[in-house]
Amino acid sequence: MIRVKFFTTIFVLLLTIGSGVARAGESPDDVLIANAFTKLTRADYDAALTRIPADLREEFATSTRRLTMFLNNILITKTLAAQAVRAGLQPEAGLPNDTAEELERALAAAQVRAIEEAAASNFDARRDTLVPTARESYLLAKEKYQIPEQVRISLIVISREGRSGDAALTLARATRDKLLAWADFAALAKEVSDDKATAAEGGSLSWRSAAQLDPALARAAFALERVGEISEPVQVRNNYVLIRLDEKRASRQIPFDEAKDSILATLRNEYINNQRESHLNAIRNDPAMQVDQPAIDALVRRIDPERFKPSAALPAPEPTPPLK
Repeated sequence: MIRVKFFTTIFVLLLTIGSGVARAGESPDDVLIANAFTKLTRADYDAALTRIPADLREEFATSTRRLTMFLNNILITKTLAAQAVRAGLQPEAGLPNDTAEELERALAAAQVRAIEEAAASNFDARRDTLVPTARESYLLAKEKYQIPEQVRISLIVISREGRSGDAALTLARATRDKLLAWADFAALAKEVSDDKATAAEGGSLSWRSAAQLDPALARAAFALERVGEISEPVQVRNNYVLIRLDEKRASRQIPFDEAKDSILATLRNEYINNQRESHLNAIRNDPAMQVDQPAIDALVRRIDPERFKPSAALPAPEPTPPLK
């Protein structure tokens, strides 16, 4: 990684007026960093700095850490773009490339895409040989490959909004009595339920785990044991809810053969990410990279010690005349 000296006192930080325009004795053609593919010049730095909001440039340029990261990012973009040109790559259609900077970023994106595609092809060619690795991952984390206990339920929701006192609870209990007297649940849900989304489906929900339900609703639903059993009114936030258990299934371990494709897909993504980061790290840590450290140090803006000297003592204020 590009190394910029970290100074030990605040008085060696830079503080100048302006937005990073080259000072006297500095040329836009000055090379700050060079590698086998590209050169990062003072002009590149100044151009990139103008893309930072004007009100943030002063603070940005006094931070050695931010400046280091900034130069690294510029160098990586320029190097990737140069590699793309050398490989004969073209920017992706639709990306803006009307300016030199936009074209450079588009070419860098094309190079990253090529790295990822090459990594994906390499993984796919070796996929069958990586099944043992996938099995090992499965065995080391079997708890990740479990389907929790699930229920399929139907709901009738009675909202307390717009109802005075215990009117909502009274209606919920009366509705439950009708259901116990063999009233049609779906028809009653469409007629009474204030949750229009579930009412349209006769109150029916798809399979849900406890984590996929409101905690109060989950506790009541999973406490039901018999298919067709209807709960007492359950308060869920500002509603009373009647729950019918339609089906319940126990948790189960997903066999490796079912989990294999998902595990291999995860390993594939990890491999692609690792290959991309390895390529970027090779740019950052290139031992042959040439760095003009004094020129980089000079980019940091110094704080003028004169600005921190205590001001001369002010004369004592004149006494306030007494009120008459």
